[in-house]
Amino acid sequence: MRAFPVPNRFVARYHALPRTMNGDRAGKRQRGEARALEGQFSNLFTAFTSPGGIADEMKAFDEKREVVIKKSRDVQKHSKQAIFSVHRGDIAQATSRLDAAEAGYTELLSLIDETPVLRAGSFSNALEEYAEARIFLHFHETKQLLVPADLPQINTEEYLGGLLDFTGELNRWAVIQATSRRVDDVKYARDCVDAVLSVMMELDLRNGVIRKKYDSLKYCLKNLEKVLYELSLGQDVGLRMNAETEEKQAAATDE
Repeated sequence: MRAFPVPNRFVARYHALPRTMNGDRAGKRQRGEARALEGQFSNLFTAFTSPGGIADEMKAFDEKREVVIKKSRDVQKHSKQAIFSVHRGDIAQATSRLDAAEAGYTELLSLIDETPVLRAGSFSNALEEYAEARIFLHFHETKQLLVPADLPQINTEEYLGGLLDFTGELNRWAVIQATSRRVDDVKYARDCVDAVLSVMMELDLRNGVIRKKYDSLKYCLKNLEKVLYELSLGQDVGLRMNAETEEKQAAATDE
């Protein structure tokens, strides 16, 4: 087989590459420098590499974090499914989903207590979704709202986030009631959102997620009032049509 000559520029690049296998010069130098540094700063290397040191601590934290993220995702999924079930009127299914969500976050509480910093993020978002679903289900059944004392595992910010998100679901629920011309239900939903807005106005909210949700609450109330206005127009048209029909029937009878 004929061998093709390798261009000199490739040969030069090959010899310039650092070698790190089989005892080559670059690898030996790096390992030698590391041993020298380890001897010079032994306390630092011990803190990082000894059993239970920083490296082990970070690895254990990452493992816990992965567990929290995975199980929090399940809690959030069950809570979302519960909300969909309430909209469909399947209360038994909604209750079952929320029981599964509660069992999921309860399982994580001991881990969160050991490492409180893991609460922020996935776990807190899941609890916020759970609070929203619980408040929505309770409203659907009783026409009342849950307060923080009814949700002891939920902190204040998670409760507020869930309460504000609930008003969005209540808006959708009210629109469904409007299609069936249940005006009283739409009025009650409007009053409920108005009450939430009133109590939220008592808070001095800093810029953040809760503040953004609070700002959207005003549009939710405005939308419900628009729905009620359109319903009232429909009622007026219906009343006029009924009156005209009755007049025509009366005139036909007189004839």
